[in-house]
Amino acid sequence: MKLRAGTDNILQSWISPHDPFPGHNVLGVIDEILGFWIYLRDQGSKEELVDLWNGYRFGDMPPIFQVEGDTSSQQQSLVMTTNRGNFSRLRLGPEGIYEVYTWFSKHREWKLSWSVNDSCFWSSSCESYSFCSQYTMPLCNCIKGFNQKLDNGWTGCARATNISCNGDRFTTLRNMKLPNGHVFVRSSTSGVLQADCEEKCLADCHCTAYSFLEGRKGQGKCATWSGELEDMRNYTFGGHDLHVRIAATYHGVG
Repeated sequence: MKLRAGTDNILQSWISPHDPFPGHNVLGVIDEILGFWIYLRDQGSKEELVDLWNGYRFGDMPPIFQVEGDTSSQQQSLVMTTNRGNFSRLRLGPEGIYEVYTWFSKHREWKLSWSVNDSCFWSSSCESYSFCSQYTMPLCNCIKGFNQKLDNGWTGCARATNISCNGDRFTTLRNMKLPNGHVFVRSSTSGVLQADCEEKCLADCHCTAYSFLEGRKGQGKCATWSGELEDMRNYTFGGHDLHVRIAATYHGVG
């Protein structure tokens, strides 16, 4: 499988496990020049960001892709990798679950090696300033520096201390599925450092978080967010570091 830069590449499910007629779910990879991202959607509905490429993998999916091509001309593709003759394939089921199967030549069979199917995949969004973790109960957790809203049921989290746009700092979440609504920050140079991303976010009073992403051929780039942060989850491994803006006067974060 080759996913070429600058195009929407779509994997479409069957209508049922036994009927290959095109189904309702599609999985795609889009290249925004500054970075690849993968999305999932029902046919006819708005696409949902699944995750951004971190230079090695999407989210906690096994590293089944690698980047090939010329960075200077932006003619690049994601291609499926091979590992000692063990090939991988990506499958999208009728119910919207996507999985990775690996070919084991010794046994001459495809075996399931990874699936998106877990409690966080099926749960609804944890709402603002909170993230899902399949290893906690309840599943939804407030980001440090935020408290659960005092409503009946789970409606997200709110800041413990308001930011002032003067001397704010960041708390870091590791191994995260990043929120929807990212904006890539362009640079006049070939790449940026994490310190550059932090500086750009602090200089914008509307910036609520940033992530430093490993780019192609080691070049870094910044993704930033404005407004409330939603649709996040925590992985055991993989994903990205997300740096969330908090008030300098908040003392609950070291």
